[in-house]
Amino acid sequence: MSVSLTASVFLLMCLLLNISCKSEAQPSPSRNISACYTPSNSSPYQENVKTVLSSLTSKHTSDYLAGFATAVARQGTPDQVFGLFLCRADLSSASCQACVTNASEGILLGCAGYKDSTIWYDLCMLTYNYQPIVSTLRVSTHACWYEYNISDATTTSFKKLLKVTLEALIPNAAGAQLAGKKFAVNRTSLAELWPLYTLAQCTPDLTAPNCSQCLQAAAEKLPLGKGGAMSLLQSCNIRYSNYLFYNETTVAELLSPPPAPAPRSAEAIPNSPALVPRYRANLSFDSDLPVPPVPPEPMIPLDPAPISPLLRSPPPAPAPRSPLLLSPPPAPAPRSAEDIPRPGVIVAIIIAAISVTVVLFLILCCFLRRRHGFKQYKNVAKDIKTAEAMQFDFAAIQAATSNFSADNELGKGGFGVVYKGRLQDGQDVAVKRLFRSSFNCCAEFKNEVEVVAKLQHRNLVRLLGFCVEGEEKILIFEYMPNRSLDYFLFDSEKRGLLDWSRRYSIISEIAQGMLYLHEYSRLRIIHRDLKIGNILLDANMHPKISDFGMARIVGVDQTQGTASKIAGTLDYIRQEEQFLCSSRQC
Repeated sequence: MSVSLTASVFLLMCLLLNISCKSEAQPSPSRNISACYTPSNSSPYQENVKTVLSSLTSKHTSDYLAGFATAVARQGTPDQVFGLFLCRADLSSASCQACVTNASEGILLGCAGYKDSTIWYDLCMLTYNYQPIVSTLRVSTHACWYEYNISDATTTSFKKLLKVTLEALIPNAAGAQLAGKKFAVNRTSLAELWPLYTLAQCTPDLTAPNCSQCLQAAAEKLPLGKGGAMSLLQSCNIRYSNYLFYNETTVAELLSPPPAPAPRSAEAIPNSPALVPRYRANLSFDSDLPVPPVPPEPMIPLDPAPISPLLRSPPPAPAPRSPLLLSPPPAPAPRSAEDIPRPGVIVAIIIAAISVTVVLFLILCCFLRRRHGFKQYKNVAKDIKTAEAMQFDFAAIQAATSNFSADNELGKGGFGVVYKGRLQDGQDVAVKRLFRSSFNCCAEFKNEVEVVAKLQHRNLVRLLGFCVEGEEKILIFEYMPNRSLDYFLFDSEKRGLLDWSRRYSIISEIAQGMLYLHEYSRLRIIHRDLKIGNILLDANMHPKISDFGMARIVGVDQTQGTASKIAGTLDYIRQEEQFLCSSRQC
């Protein structure tokens, strides 16, 4: 791993020149891409552009809630201008208006003097043209952005999953018309991959076939194999990422079906089946129409003839009725109210069982974590193999810092507090006391002791020793009376003490220290957290690099490697790693 001294000096000089002009960190602007075509020097046309942009930024709240609006100026003239904006479907009206306002300002600055311009932000798109653009499919202009590459081991599976997801997402978005918005979202994952979130959206003025055609074109140009990417056209866009980038609550409200209307009563509905007369086949008395009387059959008179008494048969006895038909079936025994379980009792039992399980699981996790932490505290001194002779007695450190008095506190970091101390021989030292409640810093403690103990350079802070007793972990460094570099750069008065010759000297010495770490030390070391807060200044304003807790040792001939975890301070790492740290804990 070869690092040029000249390159290091140049990079550090740029860092110092940039920081010296600002007294505090400023938030980075939203990511945006602009496309400008067809130059024009026509002053009336540019005035019409401003009129259209002014109209788009002063729409009614309902337009921003819908996320889409159009405007036109001087239609039918040679200097006519048509414009529109599209906000992401999950935005509130206030967020949409803020994004459109920023886009209007950005397109005026970036595309001044052009007749066909478009600007894309993460949350919205704004465009204007000298030709009509409403209900028009526009796919000629394309832009995209993407984040970091994913590992080769998962690239094939990830691409396959993404293609299948987009094939189902595009028809859903093209056929949607939810609250005046044409979009669709999806969340899926594979067992070995992180979740995959996707969103596709068209301008709502497009027909379903045009929207589908636009999204197909955007999908063909979408970068694959990335941790996240966005394909942007003037009529639609597609985005995917491994973290949730849209508002799930708002999307769920938009996708939920409207409530069904309350049924109308039969009395209010004319020709209701309840009032329509009906005939039954057996003309029972349940019919709504009166049953007409059935005329009696005509009686045919017979000639009377004497009948012999012998021929007269007695009337047949009525057939006995079965007792089974006379007695009703036995009714089932009614269940008492006590035998019927109540829903509230069932829910209470389930909740109690789940609560007990969760509590037991948390207790077990805390026990195992604490047990693991105590083992780390107990064995941390034994794991440090190269610095046995550098151990200090805890009582001596306690006396040197006046029992870690707040008056001796120099600063506080993410893993501990730094105090000024004075040893019995009168030497001033800096004592870094790591937080006892953090078990995760054991690895950083051991790493810093083993790394710094083997380094000897005038531009590296010298480790004098360490102390491990019970849960206490302490590092003892040489004392730097002028604190850190940011103490001077961010102070309007002390900044004047750093003239340009002094700044150049500081840059050169920092570069020499980095060159020693990368090329000439016994161990090849990557610092991974170099920032002005970790550059300390001695009494003569000579810089010394400190804080090697995140440092990594590499092989002598190793030129590249893979890190399993993102390391560094959030404001100093790459933008795509900042996005990953926002969705996860680095």
